[in-house]
Amino acid sequence: MDNYTRDNITKRPWKENLNVDFKKLIIEHGVTTIGDYAFYWCDECTSATIPNSVTSIGEKAFYQCDNLLSITIPN
Repeated sequence: MDNYTRDNITKRPWKENLNVDFKKLIIEHGVTTIGDYAFYWCDECTSATIPNSVTSIGEKAFYQCDNLLSITIPN
């Protein structure tokens, strides 16, 4: 997954879904990194599931996800 900055978050491929109906985030197996600011300001998201293929989570990847109540991270 690419890294983003606060200034270029509109370039994220999933930008159209953020803050609309983006309640549940499921990252598919095979993804190895979650980029910087990847889900910044996804304030409607309430849960996230991260597969065991992810080995690093970038800076502020979930920053200002104010309604994020649960994150499932495997061992």
